Amino acid sequence: MGRSQLLVCGFAALSFATASLCAQGPFYRERWADLHLELLRERVVRECAGRDDDTVAKVARLLVQVDDSIPFRPAAHALAELRGVRCDDAFLLRCTVGAYVLPEVVDPDAAKEECRALHVTVLLPYVVPLPQDVRFDLEVFDKAGERRFAMDFGAGRQLEDLRMGHVHVEAPAKDLADGTYVARVSVLVDGKRPSSTDHVVEHAFHVLRGYQPRAEAVQSKILAVESGLSLPDRALLHGLMLEVNRAYAGEAFDGASDAVADLERAERALANLAAEKPLLEGLETLLPAALPTGGEKVLPAVLRWPVRKEGDPKRPLVCVLAGAPALDPSGRRPSAPDARSARWLHRRVGDFGIGEEWPVVWIESQKPSLPYAKCLPTALAAVHERVPTDGTTIFVAELEAAVALCFVDPLLDAARGVVLCGAGGMSRQQLTRHAKLPILGIPLTGNVSSQSLQFSDLWAKQMREGGAESGFRLAPDRSRPWIAGLASGRAEIAQFVRTVAATK
Repeated sequence: MGRSQLLVCGFAALSFATASLCAQGPFYRERWADLHLELLRERVVRECAGRDDDTVAKVARLLVQVDDSIPFRPAAHALAELRGVRCDDAFLLRCTVGAYVLPEVVDPDAAKEECRALHVTVLLPYVVPLPQDVRFDLEVFDKAGERRFAMDFGAGRQLEDLRMGHVHVEAPAKDLADGTYVARVSVLVDGKRPSSTDHVVEHAFHVLRGYQPRAEAVQSKILAVESGLSLPDRALLHGLMLEVNRAYAGEAFDGASDAVADLERAERALANLAAEKPLLEGLETLLPAALPTGGEKVLPAVLRWPVRKEGDPKRPLVCVLAGAPALDPSGRRPSAPDARSARWLHRRVGDFGIGEEWPVVWIESQKPSLPYAKCLPTALAAVHERVPTDGTTIFVAELEAAVALCFVDPLLDAARGVVLCGAGGMSRQQLTRHAKLPILGIPLTGNVSSQSLQFSDLWAKQMREGGAESGFRLAPDRSRPWIAGLASGRAEIAQFVRTVAATK
């Protein structure tokens, strides 16, 4: 739980520490900024679907333009192009504005008063031109779409107020039934509400009476039992705890809040242990958790168990590796987050359409403190032990993850197939060593690292022309916006996975 203007809750101490929004620190604010940037990019990618090649090519070019130190600008111009409007100052402002919507789970019966109501604070992470008259409108909608609350706020505030988190409103929750709601924050410019082509901020939040004591009880119980667990079980339970901790502490969520379900999953796992049942009994569908690395640290991941009928053959595990957070196609990184989470990856790329009968693991991006070379073998061994697979792995990696994978020959030696998206081209020597390994390269438009894939394709063709074998192939040439990553190659990846799995 966390109050956006006055409060942030620290789960580790099971207490609340009062501080201004500014004192929450740049990492906290930048994680929320990253959330809104990724949601804007997600909107652009979604609205590219079904468009003609010329439109997608124009959008891809807009996305690699110089951003003038405002990472939201290219995506705003791309969205304006898709919606047939001009990206003027008002449009850019509406694309750049975000909001802290906290606590993620409102508990009207909480012992802490600040967790009994919804607190919304406007977030303007970058300096953009500000029209003369700007104010905001908060609307809260229930699951049926009925508006339950509306309030104007922020009239007369200046740029500094928006940058420093001084534009704030509180929405009462005592009359809201337990459930999931949507908070919509609209920017009014010169008294005009957003049009149908303008971007608006929407975040889900939850109302759950008793959330605070339940979340605190989960933390206490996990700390009490984790030392007696095996390393794989400890990692899985720790992953469940991380999700509860994040929501309780007011950290930015991964695309959309699933905080109540996260709490219920952790409670179910603890109940299983108390009843001396397997840790994951009843949770073996789609599970945000974590994997062991061979040390004290864990590797956050999302696991999917395959839907199997009696007699169905076991299939290869599809291991999807996320690229790191980036502000532009050069790979310039934000201060936070330090890794692209597995939940963001799952939300963005899904399973590529291969079907629910496939076991899949989505894994967060590599970071300096946890390089793939050291942790992936142990993590994948734990997945194969827990999830029904045929014992082999098909890797699907984007950007930095693709580069990292190319430097871990033991993983490539054991791989059934590999997809490298946006980066990770192999040298002639590597292609020779892995000549029998099926490899699909997917370049991304405007991404400099994609040139390495073009070179690999050239060397692979030269190898085949010389009579040597090479399993490297390049995906069909078309515009692929760099922000889409693996999502830009869904159809090709699905076909590649099925073909590789069918090959003995």
